[in-house]
Amino acid sequence: MHPERDSAIINHPNPGPRASLSRSDWRFLLPGAPSGSFQHLILLGGPAGLGERLVEVGFARRVSDELQEGRCADCVVVLHEARVALSEAAGCLISGGVLYYEVDRRSASRLALTPKRVHRLLRALALTLTGAYWVVPNFTQCKRYLPLDVPAALRWYLTTLFPAMTPLDRLFEICIRTLIGFNSRRLAPFVPCYSVTAIAGPAQDVAPSVLGLPGLPGELQRPGLRPFLLTSGYDDGSRVVMLPFTPESVQPVAVLKISRLDAFNINTEREQETLHTVRARLDATMRQTIPRPLGVLRYGALTVGVESCAAGHSLVVSSGRWGAPAQRKLDDLRLGARWLGEFHRQTQIKRLPWNEQAIRTWIEAPLAAFTHAFGTRAHEDRLFTMLRAHARALTGSSLLIVWQHNDFGPWNLYRADQKLQVIDWEFGHDRDRHRFGPALCDLLYFVTTWSVIAHRLRTRTAQLRAFRRLFFEPEGAGVSAKVIHHVMAEYMASLAIDQHFFPLLLVYTWVERALDRFTRQRISAKEVVEARVGNRFVDYIGVIAEHSDRLFTMVAREPCAGGKRSC
Repeated sequence: MHPERDSAIINHPNPGPRASLSRSDWRFLLPGAPSGSFQHLILLGGPAGLGERLVEVGFARRVSDELQEGRCADCVVVLHEARVALSEAAGCLISGGVLYYEVDRRSASRLALTPKRVHRLLRALALTLTGAYWVVPNFTQCKRYLPLDVPAALRWYLTTLFPAMTPLDRLFEICIRTLIGFNSRRLAPFVPCYSVTAIAGPAQDVAPSVLGLPGLPGELQRPGLRPFLLTSGYDDGSRVVMLPFTPESVQPVAVLKISRLDAFNINTEREQETLHTVRARLDATMRQTIPRPLGVLRYGALTVGVESCAAGHSLVVSSGRWGAPAQRKLDDLRLGARWLGEFHRQTQIKRLPWNEQAIRTWIEAPLAAFTHAFGTRAHEDRLFTMLRAHARALTGSSLLIVWQHNDFGPWNLYRADQKLQVIDWEFGHDRDRHRFGPALCDLLYFVTTWSVIAHRLRTRTAQLRAFRRLFFEPEGAGVSAKVIHHVMAEYMASLAIDQHFFPLLLVYTWVERALDRFTRQRISAKEVVEARVGNRFVDYIGVIAEHSDRLFTMVAREPCAGGKRSC
């Protein structure tokens, strides 16, 4: 043991890239430390540099990477690769200290280490179990922490969030329903990867992390809350979503959203403002489709936003499900497009005169920013030249400006029968505080992402091929492409959008997405990254650039309803 080797002060010889905070999302499950910071954390296992990141973000003041002599730590974290015995970890904890312990049962030596057995071992060590979580799908790619002591949590997960996109997924679903009846407690003996949290000594109603904060809204002032944690996302700029269950509840009582980095707190704070403002603009029927904002809290340096929980299931579940009828998927598509059309009808901002100033704002500025961030290639230069000429040819027209959602993907649309609820208004504001922008952009994003999910396109090559066929070869892209073009025409007709803006808005949509992705990468990585790597929206611009001639002629061959120029 080397008590002097604290990762807060050690310079590792080969530090490598900065560790992702996603491998420390377990911190939001830990009881205690209501300030969000531990005095001395012992971290065993995990990627190089993770301890430094935890100090950097204020989760712990001091982090050691080896066991210490005596009871010296108020938190001990044992990740699965460390293979440290429970007794060794418990021996370092002060009274009231917190333990997080991962168990990988995919090896013969640990197969018998079930949650029930770990519970007995904890009692023998005078530790009180405070939570047990199935880690889905595994520790290194974790997207979910499902509480195993809430019977209904498994059913809610499988019916609300689990897409069952492969035959193996469907078989798993059938087995779970048949063998254990969707009961989380019955699943516990069979989970391959799980983790437990515990406290040294007795613990009475100790809530996990943010659920112990003062000032929680009434929905969360209940004993025995257990968090279901959603952790998937692009990068460290993505938020962790906590869905608290009571032991008896069949769905979460509320939704808590937490930024991994305080640099992104502003998104959560503005989302609450957006929910208030958007709901005030909508009629009573549409207002029911938007979550109720329930307030903002502070957890250490991080902002926590609280809102009501959406009913129904994500469209990813119904549109991405293996073997789902095509008609059901197309119903999802139409339902989402119709909702968006009505939302934009009620949140129109203005008809913007299309003049030189508008061209500078909506065309020249984004193209210049794209060029600065990514550089351009010959076919992209040609596209941008043609786009500028097309934009000036539309002088004298008008552009409809609406309130944009800006992440209108199937994962943010929840369906209950024929009703939708739309969540995640994180990007509801921009530099002008309100996220106003051209109509159609949200719909272009929706139909593109829906197509990827509905056809279960997992590779970048398949996604780019589908993008090309959808927008430039729709006659050979199947029924879904025809329906997509129909709902786009219907949307444009209902909002009286000039069809000749379509090429501008198609390029603008993916330029803005590429720039947003670039900014998030830079903020979360805090190091130089190759701008085009991992940015699929830049690839979309490349596909469009390869079909520049088609882009500027197809509007003449594919008029909106009734053949009108302005529809």
